[in-house]
Amino acid sequence: MVDRIAEGEGQSTEFKEDFPESARDLAKEIAGFATSNEGHVILGVDDEGNVVGLERPQNLTEPAWKDDIQRRVQGTAGIVSPRIRVETRFAEIHDKTVCDVFVPKGEEPVYYVGGIPYLRDLTVTRRAEPEEVKEFHRKDFATHVAAPAPGQEALIELLNQLADIDLILSDPDKRHGDDLDQWRYDLEATSEILRKLSATPSVDAVGAHDEIVNLATALLEMRDFRLYMDGGVSWKQLLKKGEETRSQARRLAGRVMKRLSLSDSQLAELVHTAALNVRLLKDEWRDLQESDKLGRLSLFRSEIRRLAFLFSHVSFLFQVAGKIGLAEIAAEVASLLRSVDREQIFRPGIGRSPIDMMRDSMERTMVLGDALTKQVENLGQPSSFACDDKR
Repeated sequence: MVDRIAEGEGQSTEFKEDFPESARDLAKEIAGFATSNEGHVILGVDDEGNVVGLERPQNLTEPAWKDDIQRRVQGTAGIVSPRIRVETRFAEIHDKTVCDVFVPKGEEPVYYVGGIPYLRDLTVTRRAEPEEVKEFHRKDFATHVAAPAPGQEALIELLNQLADIDLILSDPDKRHGDDLDQWRYDLEATSEILRKLSATPSVDAVGAHDEIVNLATALLEMRDFRLYMDGGVSWKQLLKKGEETRSQARRLAGRVMKRLSLSDSQLAELVHTAALNVRLLKDEWRDLQESDKLGRLSLFRSEIRRLAFLFSHVSFLFQVAGKIGLAEIAAEVASLLRSVDREQIFRPGIGRSPIDMMRDSMERTMVLGDALTKQVENLGQPSSFACDDKR
């Protein structure tokens, strides 16, 4: 936390001298980060980066005071819509107490407080303009691949969640600090969706209600898993649990795939959606290298995170279509993007360039993206799906 404070306010950090008197003032910061990129609201630090500390009321013990702050933070997060789960941690710096509120990148495209959309813009959180809200929704819409046939909507969503599990559990050993907090949030969000899907008729027809509920439970168990300074024993236990859960999710995905089918037009839409997002990624990568990098790194990271999940979905759907070669390409793209989406790369320390650290992976991703793009010509013309900016 000391290093983050020393870096000052920016795209992923906001300082507050004290707990805001108005819940809305903190809520909009939470909403802005949830919309744009993961971030930290650090309470007890002034705008110049001076640690002033939070003042404890004399009538409260330290544990009771910290519990009260945590309840207030969670209550404030509760007025953000859609729902977003934040984490709080305390630190003593120069004998003063500060509170770090970690906000994960949300699953939804835009987050609101009192009906007003917010985003993070360099060192400030501000109201999102209508065209910006439209752009967030356009990118989210572009993530939706292959319009499902009637009656298959829930199965497609289930397959997407299983693809998310496959990606989330592919590298827990690489998730530390903020990455671990985001990982835990992703586990919880996926678990909630699985529980909702388990009750839908089309999913129930697969005969996997209990299996889906067990998966959801396993994800929450991993979210709450306690890690200790025990020579790596607890880490090994968590990794083993992750491997078992990932294998379970893959087996279920195989059964779901057998229940699904893609028409030629859906397959064309799928490839077109992948190609569209490859172009978006190329534009973002070019802009990051050519323009002022202040604030753009966090936004770029948010974009590659979105695309990693997208290509994981695409890979599973290509398997449904029997296009194993394309599925393998999409899976490798997802894996490469996931490998770049790490705190170690985006905050590497003095003298190391994030762009240089991710260059090889990004260049390989572009090569694979071009290979996917070329398939559009071979699979016919796509419909207007994923091209329409309307939601």
